[in-house]
Amino acid sequence: MFSGTYNRNTFHGGDLTDAGQRYGTQAPAWIDLSTGINPRPYPIPDIAPAAWHRLPAAGLETNLLKSARNYYNLSDNAAFIAAPGTQSLIQILPYLKDLTDVAIITPTYAEHQICWQRAGHRIIQCKSLTDVPDTCTVVILVSPNNPTGTVYDIDDLTELSKKLKLRGGLLVIDEAFMDVSPDQSIGSALPGTGVIVLKSFGKFFGLAGVRLGFAAGDHSIITQLKDRLGPWAVSGVAMEIALKAFKDVPWITQTRNRLAADRQRLEKLLSKAELTVLGGTDLFSYVRAEQALQIYEHLCHKHILVRPFTNTPDKLRFGHPANA
Repeated sequence: MFSGTYNRNTFHGGDLTDAGQRYGTQAPAWIDLSTGINPRPYPIPDIAPAAWHRLPAAGLETNLLKSARNYYNLSDNAAFIAAPGTQSLIQILPYLKDLTDVAIITPTYAEHQICWQRAGHRIIQCKSLTDVPDTCTVVILVSPNNPTGTVYDIDDLTELSKKLKLRGGLLVIDEAFMDVSPDQSIGSALPGTGVIVLKSFGKFFGLAGVRLGFAAGDHSIITQLKDRLGPWAVSGVAMEIALKAFKDVPWITQTRNRLAADRQRLEKLLSKAELTVLGGTDLFSYVRAEQALQIYEHLCHKHILVRPFTNTPDKLRFGHPANA
């Protein structure tokens, strides 16, 4: 039986140190499938020495935002900022709205609920957009959703944002995993009020340690986020790497194609092992199995780490291996 002590408030993928302490063998010997991070990262380019020993110049951030806006195909209406990872933005956002009813489309990334609840908001978990009560002035969703892979229709999101705008509300869309399916992003239709979209650099480019994320949309919220983050929030090194990565069209195209093929290979293997594939993206697969926790334990003893869920103990999420 499962004997781990994880819970949705403390367990995050990628903690190989903890896994090694519990099951033996240190990090390099593990196959880490517990995250949705591209396992074959963008190659680190040569970094200018100044990026290491000087504060980043304003011009560098301006160039980064220009390249990122183009890469994400953002509407000209949207305000846009960079941050040291989307997690920092998730933690600040709840303090920019008066206490209210907050609808979160679940199951999803637990940090959204944790942060809004910690700030004193009342959380209402909803299964779909149609379940959102009229009392809610903030709605939060992840698209593609983590862990189910659900992608929300752009027209439905636009309609919801209009309803929330009439209440002085806010729609928060976390698109951390959208890089593999950019045509499904709301970015090009993003209005300048009432909506915030979060973007993660580390997932698709496989460089989570760089700690780089973005927020786009509502001008007032973006201004407040920028004020809370303060100057030099993003390192010059992170900016230098991202500037090159966003412009590397051949690598981006090849990586999208490879990740799609990797997903097909993995899901074929999972189905053969009699796990039911419920969904996912080209960065992870979401499965159901009656003995999911026993499978999790078995894989840990083989030094393969996947993602379990305490609130849905018959589900597992598999990140995609780097090779066959």
